[in-house]
Amino acid sequence: MGSKRRLLVIGGCVAAAAISFVPPTHASQSFDNQRGDIAARVSMQNTFQHNNASSINWVQMRNEVRFDLRYDLIEQGKGQTFGPVNALKFNILWRGRYDTVYDARGAYRDRDYNRGNFQFPEGKTPRELFFDIGFGGALKDLSLRIGKQQVVWGEADLFRSLDVVNPLDLTQSGFVGEDFADFRRPLWIAKGLYTLGDVASFWNEAGIETFFSPNARPFVNQDNLLVQQTYKIGSNQGIIPIPGNEQYGGTRWVATNFRQVRHPWEFLRVGAKKSDSPAVPMNPGGTHSDFMYRIKNDVSNSEVALSSMMAGVRLLGTTYGNAYFTLNYLFKRTDGSTSEVGFSQIFDNTKPGTGSLQPDVLARAVNALGTPDLNGNGIPDGQEEQLINCIRSAYPKSKGFAGSANPLGAGPMTTDHAGELILDPGTGNASNGDWHGSVYSPIGQPVLQTGVQNNAINPATGRPFNQLKSDNVSYTVKTDPRAVNPIAQDPDGLVHSSACLDVPVQHNWTHIVGGTMTYNDYEYTGLVFRLEQSLSSKEGRQDSPSSAGRLLEYQAGKSPIGPTARDFATRANRYTQVWRSMVGFDYLRAIAPQFGHSVGNPLLHSLLTDQWFFTFQFLNQYDAHADHVNSSASFTNRFQHFNPFFTVSGSGFFMNQRLRPTWAVALDTNQMTPLVFAQIQYFLTPKLEMRLGEVLYLGSSHAEDNGGLFYYADRDTFYARFTYYLA
Repeated sequence: MGSKRRLLVIGGCVAAAAISFVPPTHASQSFDNQRGDIAARVSMQNTFQHNNASSINWVQMRNEVRFDLRYDLIEQGKGQTFGPVNALKFNILWRGRYDTVYDARGAYRDRDYNRGNFQFPEGKTPRELFFDIGFGGALKDLSLRIGKQQVVWGEADLFRSLDVVNPLDLTQSGFVGEDFADFRRPLWIAKGLYTLGDVASFWNEAGIETFFSPNARPFVNQDNLLVQQTYKIGSNQGIIPIPGNEQYGGTRWVATNFRQVRHPWEFLRVGAKKSDSPAVPMNPGGTHSDFMYRIKNDVSNSEVALSSMMAGVRLLGTTYGNAYFTLNYLFKRTDGSTSEVGFSQIFDNTKPGTGSLQPDVLARAVNALGTPDLNGNGIPDGQEEQLINCIRSAYPKSKGFAGSANPLGAGPMTTDHAGELILDPGTGNASNGDWHGSVYSPIGQPVLQTGVQNNAINPATGRPFNQLKSDNVSYTVKTDPRAVNPIAQDPDGLVHSSACLDVPVQHNWTHIVGGTMTYNDYEYTGLVFRLEQSLSSKEGRQDSPSSAGRLLEYQAGKSPIGPTARDFATRANRYTQVWRSMVGFDYLRAIAPQFGHSVGNPLLHSLLTDQWFFTFQFLNQYDAHADHVNSSASFTNRFQHFNPFFTVSGSGFFMNQRLRPTWAVALDTNQMTPLVFAQIQYFLTPKLEMRLGEVLYLGSSHAEDNGGLFYYADRDTFYARFTYYLA
């Protein structure tokens, strides 16, 4: 997907980190006469996000323990077999993590971030658990790997073109301090490789590799922060007990600037601007609305679910000039998600383009407005039921409410899976005007009150009322000329209705075809040339004028208003073909060996005379229908057909393999905003490693675009990690 690529090439930045490794002397220890290898380590990483010296934010204190074990169940060299199987190796990687910053910092502890992202141990099963199987006799050319594993295809570093078998897990780090193998989420996969030998003059060392996974997208849920699975609506939403009574209320704090409330590793948001979550459209009459989305998943959250199965096959070998190549095919759900929208849950699908509502949905909204506030929390009980239904993803069953007048009738709902429309109670009704029907008002904590003057004190809290400054409210208070009858908006700065409807996260099925080639030019340049190309048939692109958050946006003289007939028919699921391309080269050499030998300083001597690994990549993506999406309101929108991107980086081991610097520069040519990455790894002792790093997003601190290099412009990152190798 476009946005996926733009985020993941942030690390193009980290292109060299993708090939990071620990010196062999620290890798593992053998036992049982070399039948087994074991490696173990513990580490702690502290991470700080910052804009400048006065805005440093401590966001991580991650503690980790990890061990890797490999053991030959059939001892090699002894002639042992198990039927046709003559090699059987067991592999397990277990990793436990816990981030204590979420306990230490009240700002994080008081928000409802998914604590499952910081569990100890990590997951219900080991991170990796698989068997390598070799055969003898007629099957000697076949090898299998079965279990929870990573499958790495492709030649591009962090450019997700063919290396899309395993989804990425960015819930705990963004792109800082990790090796790329730690970003991938291992899956249950059966993989086989069959060696064909020399097939023809143009195809030598031939082989065919294939795999199958019963679920390419495990652990999908609406509060997971995975970049390819996530829509996170607000910082705090849930159902809480109301003090003094047996009722339950809702809590939904979003009346603050988006940057102040988001998870430190959150990649996705709803809305185009920092304070625009969710998006706020204008109604034809000049009032405003916002949306509480009922996020739904399009695939099962089980680790085994054929609704998200995946399969792939590739041919590999060498050809003329001893160039290594692969030809690849994958069938899977896209990494990148778009959304579908349940328009007909609120809008009348018999009247497209008019913004007309379903009669029973409108009747329920009006009936809820007149219900009493028996529990005394400042919210009409009917509207409180509407809000709790939305939070619980429950569908309304009746137009009326028990014990209320129900002027528009109390019959059953006729709209399938009807949504909720929550109107502004206004003033002078049962709620005494203390709460407004907007998700921007804290439910059960009515601090946003109509007509409150500056510096007035809320007697319930002893603190000033929310002054509703422009960066903390849903829209700027002013007369809006786009309204049918231009009127001055209410001075409270609130929106005056909220909608709740299903927005399924949608991962389309796609066919991906492509290939890679690597050529070592020993004779002339000394470069290793790399090439990767792929074409994906169907990747999601949200058409933002029809996106859920802007359905009612009104522009004078333009029509239609609300969803069109096509929107109803397609549920706003938009997709396109995507071509991805990578051309690059690697270079292994010393910077200045002759000069370096005359330098006395041991550090400079090593940096100049030992070998560096340099890599350059030109990355490009072409979206076949990029012109069909024209706003950054959707995270997956792209403005240009072509999206070129450059990365250059360098790394190597120095000072007798104790020091490893890594640097990288990335440039998005459409936005002309560079990213700089620098990291130092140093072995303080043979077993104790220190890793320091910095990521700088230059020149885009006020950018609203959701592109990769803009998105974290206000979140430069520094990290320090210490790792002790136990074995």
